Amino acid sequence: MEKIDSQIKKIIFKNLENFIIARCLNDVIIKGTVFEDPDTLTDQNIVFHGEWIKSEKYGNQFVFTSYELKVDYPIFFLTTMVKGITKKAAIEIN
Repeated sequence: MEKIDSQIKKIIFKNLENFIIARCLNDVIIKGTVFEDPDTLTDQNIVFHGEWIKSEKYGNQFVFTSYELKVDYPIFFLTTMVKGITKKAAIEIN
């Protein structure tokens, strides 16, 4: 099993089961299922565990089966769980 330490820059696709296809730094495409609202993971430091596949149509993609958030948990909690708190405000509170 390989790992990628990256950030999601753009969610390309998501469904109701939180399966996502996303573009990370350096144009790496990842796909897999997340537990959080996918939109809250954008610009977060994340370590993805999985394997590379090559799609004839879409090229190289990293399919992750697990992941670890590398975040400051108080800031992550405030920005994702408390409605209306921006990242800047969470940093000031912390």
